Amino acid sequence: MNTIGHDIEAVAEKSRKWKREGIMKKAYYILSLMILLLLVFSHTGNGEETYRDDINKGNYKQALKSILKEIEVINSTRVDDKSIPTDFITLVSEKQIVNINRMFRERTAQPFFIEDNEKLYSLHSAAGKCLYETRVYDDAMNHYYQALRFRKFTGSGEDEIFYGIAKCCEKNDKMKGYLDALETASSINPRNYDYSLELGRALYRTVEKKKSIYHLERYAAIKGKDLAELDVLIKLAGLNEDIHRYLESERYYIQYLEKKPNDAFIHYALGYTAFMNTGNYELAQSELGKSLELFPDVEIYRKSKAYEYIGDIKYKLLRYNEAIDAYLETIKYQDKVQKEIEENDRQIKQLEEEIVKIKAILLKERNFVQYNEYQFQMQEKEKIIVLRREKRYEYNKLNPGKSRWNIAECYEKSEKYKEAIVYYRQSIQFSYKSNEAREKIIKIQLKIKRGY
Repeated sequence: MNTIGHDIEAVAEKSRKWKREGIMKKAYYILSLMILLLLVFSHTGNGEETYRDDINKGNYKQALKSILKEIEVINSTRVDDKSIPTDFITLVSEKQIVNINRMFRERTAQPFFIEDNEKLYSLHSAAGKCLYETRVYDDAMNHYYQALRFRKFTGSGEDEIFYGIAKCCEKNDKMKGYLDALETASSINPRNYDYSLELGRALYRTVEKKKSIYHLERYAAIKGKDLAELDVLIKLAGLNEDIHRYLESERYYIQYLEKKPNDAFIHYALGYTAFMNTGNYELAQSELGKSLELFPDVEIYRKSKAYEYIGDIKYKLLRYNEAIDAYLETIKYQDKVQKEIEENDRQIKQLEEEIVKIKAILLKERNFVQYNEYQFQMQEKEKIIVLRREKRYEYNKLNPGKSRWNIAECYEKSEKYKEAIVYYRQSIQFSYKSNEAREKIIKIQLKIKRGY
């Protein structure tokens, strides 16, 4: 550094000499060069260590200041693509001006890639990270793209740049850009299985079901028995079910339950898949039974449906008495929902009576206390109406008419005709296969009348 200082001092002395001799342009040029050299050497040495330490400590704003300062110093030495100031051009001959014009006309577009400069690559990468952490996502993305312009592709480290671009796109709700950049990062560094995990999760709710399965299976395979992200198994089960690969769906549900055996909802899902899609009645009965043991009492809908599916299985296996028992359990839960709906009707009627009384008072006199009460009662009424609507929708999904029809058929096949008629009539009340039920009742009554 002493040699550098000596050289700078020599340059300064020569500049002062030229100034005394009246050579102003040269003096100006030499002084500028001296200042530039001072700036360059003042920023060499421990600059990188400083901003790296700040990044490691989480002091991103301070690190960004150091990074931008270093980039500015480096860029100030890069003059190839910069134009000469016009005040210089006015001092030169016309011939030279013509040459400059020719150079301007013959200019060519620069390619996107500028040069292989590891220093600028590192600085722009670090700037992108700092800006991302300080939530300036557009500027962060710009620096990540700049980093790519200063490095030839090596396949080592560029995935981090594309991952940074992906996260910036995600924060700006640019999902296509997010997915594209994340896929690029994964293709550059396929050994980073965290990319596959994130990509599989991101694609889970898109139409790219098979691609999501591919990435999630990659991650699950490398983790093996040490897989801690159990949602991966649930997603794989659901995705395989979506594309009609039901045996694979079963396999992933079973793997999940091996790690978390008390999840009632997954027992129910596995039982449903085994019954509806693979025809594995033994597995279906076992899993639906476990779900009934684990579900809380408030889980009326799934409990009712679980008994319904068990009843359907028993019916298909010609175990009519067992099927009837299961369907009757289903009806118990249906009746609970029906009672709740009736209670909602009672509450709505009571509130309407109160509202009418308060409204009558308000029409006679200005009573702000009563008006507040009127508003409160109206709000309560609306809440109960919404709740009742939801319960009614849930009740219809429980298929009360179908359950009674199935019970009637079981009784009929068991030659218990009087009981069958009772449930066929109930089926008519719920508007389920009403015409067929009437025909069944007529035929059964003829059988009873004829004695067979």
